[in-house]
Amino acid sequence: MAGEVQQNQSQSTNLDSISKESRKIASQICSDDKDTLDYLEQFGNEFDRNLARTIKLVAGVE
Repeated sequence: MAGEVQQNQSQSTNLDSISKESRKIASQICSDDKDTLDYLEQFGNEFDRNLARTIKLVAGVE
């Protein structure tokens, strides 16, 4: 039981690290390529629109 709790805490810590790193990367993409993301969101195909929206969502933009 104690091993299971420790494993869950470790997984939670790993997810927190991944989330922080994802937000950092998405923020960097938004600051470097904001015009491109805006263009893709407006005029891109469905995949491009969804990708641009997801990057902005993860970065906390808009």
